[in-house]
Amino acid sequence: MKNVILTAMLSTATFMSCEKGDNGNYIPGQELQLSDTDQQQIKRTNAFTANFFLEVTKDSHNGNNAFLSPFGISTAMAMVYNGAGGETKEAISKVFRFDQIGDAQLNTYYQTLIKGLPLVESQTELHIGNAIWHSQNVPVNPDFLKINEQFYDARVGKLDFSDPNAKDVVNNWVKEKTRSKIDKILESTSARDLAYLINAIYFKGMWEQKFDKKDTKKAAFHLPTGGTVQADFMHRRHSYGMLTMGPAGVLAIEIPYTNKRFSMLLIQPTDALGGNWSAVKLAEFIGALGSESAKFQPTLMNLYLPKFKFYYEQDLNDVLTQMGMGMAFQDDADFSNLSDKPAKISEVKHKAFIEVDEEGTEAAAVTSVGVEVTSTPPEVRFDRPFIFVIKENKSNLVLFIGKINNPVSGETAGR
Repeated sequence: MKNVILTAMLSTATFMSCEKGDNGNYIPGQELQLSDTDQQQIKRTNAFTANFFLEVTKDSHNGNNAFLSPFGISTAMAMVYNGAGGETKEAISKVFRFDQIGDAQLNTYYQTLIKGLPLVESQTELHIGNAIWHSQNVPVNPDFLKINEQFYDARVGKLDFSDPNAKDVVNNWVKEKTRSKIDKILESTSARDLAYLINAIYFKGMWEQKFDKKDTKKAAFHLPTGGTVQADFMHRRHSYGMLTMGPAGVLAIEIPYTNKRFSMLLIQPTDALGGNWSAVKLAEFIGALGSESAKFQPTLMNLYLPKFKFYYEQDLNDVLTQMGMGMAFQDDADFSNLSDKPAKISEVKHKAFIEVDEEGTEAAAVTSVGVEVTSTPPEVRFDRPFIFVIKENKSNLVLFIGKINNPVSGETAGR
């Protein structure tokens, strides 16, 4: 029995230098060109994102932060899906919402996103990298490799996994693709390994309206376990999009990145002080993004948001098994389209890094016009646990999702 190992990594930050042309002018981005099939699959991807995140974080009452790219994980799984067959393929398709789209359409869908997303905004750096390293001693189906090279732009290479140095080849690729934010994903390899399928996403964006560092002050953040910690709270008085969705139990604030092509959504229960997360219907909220019921209204406010920076690591075998994909990890798994040798997924691993601070651009400042304020604007403080989402705004595809339980905790390991 040979091991197939699936890995997804991501790194994101909220600051960057602007990209300009040779004459110093702004280079406009390119809007995603999505078919009706693509748009429907984005809704399914977002549905997976919400359900997967809730499954991963259902025990987060212990106070740990979380940060994931379910989109990155689904991209890696779509690559291995091309090698699956029978009941194994069916189980993967149900968990990842691949069951309502044909294989060719699914591969085209990911090809469109992998090629198109990095071009949406030139002043936001977004890179998506995929790779397959397979054993040089075991034949791998050439059609499997060809499909992933063509549609996922996957780098394909052979390695001798019995060589202790094989891990360094993979880790060096990881380090390059995440701009050194994640410098290692493998501790070792073994002769039993058949293939490593890896997805890496790197995002570096700047706020459209930066927070002034001189306004950052220490304040109390209320922990879910009781008590408080002192965190650095950024502050800005500005008109941000606000949405209160009563049926979903959500209050959300939208903070756009440069030129409004990408945004971060800050989400907390409508009963923020009570912290009643049980009433929050995250899947319903994410599913409604872009609809008439989820229109963000410009609202002048005093926004207080804690700075945070942390690493996150999670083994996903148990989570995916609980969601219905256990067959892929069993000895009788069917990956006959990947190799003639019996194979199973031995590990699905996710590593992540995020940093959020005040940085941004002053060149693309936008202010509200024609709004007369005669009273003190509302104060919105994210000083209790909150969820955050980073999305592309035309498609509303959620790229990243996380939860802050403690903004001063620098490293969080999953289960």
